[in-house]
Amino acid sequence: MQIVHVHVHVKPEFVEAFRAATLENARNSVQEPGVVRFDVIQQEDDPTRFILVEIYRDDEALPPAFVVPRARVVADPDERLAALLDPAFDPRAEVLLSRAPARPPAPAQRDTTPPTFSEPSVLREGPNRVIIQVNMAQSGYLVLTDTFYPGWRATVDGEAVEILPADHAFRAVGLEAGEHTVVFEYAPLSFRVGAWVSLGAGVLLVATLVVGCCVARPKSLLFAET
Repeated sequence: MQIVHVHVHVKPEFVEAFRAATLENARNSVQEPGVVRFDVIQQEDDPTRFILVEIYRDDEALPPAFVVPRARVVADPDERLAALLDPAFDPRAEVLLSRAPARPPAPAQRDTTPPTFSEPSVLREGPNRVIIQVNMAQSGYLVLTDTFYPGWRATVDGEAVEILPADHAFRAVGLEAGEHTVVFEYAPLSFRVGAWVSLGAGVLLVATLVVGCCVARPKSLLFAET
């Protein structure tokens, strides 16, 4: 699998035109043989900046999601890319993390027989939600070959967990042995703040109407008694 990242800075007056043309190009590109994904990512804090992520299939392409028994932290981007390009690197045996996990899974027991992991079952519910069923033969890491990007959250069996940048471009979560349901969901801070603001405005409106009715009612009663 080959991954291409293209960083683009667009003049403000051309942002909408660039976005529309690039999305159309992405829709056409994924119809071509060998093209797995074409993601168009617009930066939240600066809408003039985009990241184009193109993923091409090869004969040894990785599945959409897979599990590995161990991880190695390589914080430096150049060293990480060099490690990924090393012919000795096996992405099915080890995942390269950009940072150390806050709560790493329990170390797997040493065994002369390599563990056999079943392929995770991936269910997509639109572009902003991915559900994965996985049975871990031992503790390790679930790797999702979707682009790592801020705003995504993950839960394992209903509990919030940390999403780790994996293999330079993907996402990973640490898992203990056993069966798990992992959910990735896109919920950026701007969306959550907007939802709370809307909710607060609705509550304020209802409160205003209720107070208004309570204040107005005695006046109408007094008028009726006159």
